[in-house]
Amino acid sequence: MDNTDANTSCYFFYLNSRYMRSLDGLDIIYEGDCPGQHVELFYHGCYYRLIQLYMFIDAKTSERHRGLQSSKELMQLQLIAAQLSNVLYLWRKVVANPARYNCNEGDPLICIHTIDVDICAALDTLKALERTADNMDIIAYKRLFVPVFRDEPCECDICDPDIELQRLWWQSLQKYFTALPATLYERMFSELRNEVEGVHQ
Repeated sequence: MDNTDANTSCYFFYLNSRYMRSLDGLDIIYEGDCPGQHVELFYHGCYYRLIQLYMFIDAKTSERHRGLQSSKELMQLQLIAAQLSNVLYLWRKVVANPARYNCNEGDPLICIHTIDVDICAALDTLKALERTADNMDIIAYKRLFVPVFRDEPCECDICDPDIELQRLWWQSLQKYFTALPATLYERMFSELRNEVEGVHQ
């Protein structure tokens, strides 16, 4: 199996067990809520989603002034918008200059730049915020992290990883990210490391 997506026929750089990025930087594949699922995020789609979210917040703010909307719900929406804006701020750097964030020749198709770590960490936070919003049952809120549903099981490297490729990725990734803070390094790579070492938690 290689780092490709059947829908786009595009190669992806692999970072960890929940994040891959297309070579042109416009497409990110991120883990879904269940095994065998992933979310496909497009840069321009997420930018448009942020505009929609700000419009939604404006409407909710108006309801709040009329006593029809919970301040906690409104604050949660504002947190989501701020975090999505942060994701796009980081992501824009890759989109503007994808060649700068390419992988090295001779390595497998892996992410080797800390910008991808930053984007993945920002998406982790955004997903957690959306999960909180789900638990609040905010009326008419549309989630960003909606898994891709397929007629056939997905065989991308997020949903159906190959253990031999995982070993190769793990060996290569360690060359580039050992200088990360220990807690961030664990967040990014502990799952991949455990898979390679045969540790299932």
